[in-house]
Amino acid sequence: NINLFPYVIPEIRPERKTTIHVCVLQVSVLERVFQVNSYPGIQLREELAGRLNLDEDRIQIWFQNRRAKLKRSHRETRLQLVHNNIQTGMS
Repeated sequence: NINLFPYVIPEIRPERKTTIHVCVLQVSVLERVFQVNSYPGIQLREELAGRLNLDEDRIQIWFQNRRAKLKRSHRETRLQLVHNNIQTGMS
């Protein structure tokens, strides 16, 4: 059995952006906006970026991550309710 491809082709990954640390004041503003609108449009994201001194794409990622966190939280809450119902039904 002859190996026609003896060389390993290195995996090429896009460069990761550096992690942006958002200060407490910036988070509080973003959280307040999130309570009203979890899907802000480009205009609002650009306005937030200007006011908070962050890149618009970082604002967009923050909202994506926050929506994922909310979804995860809802899933965990539902799971806990099911677990509690099973426990009380077995008593």
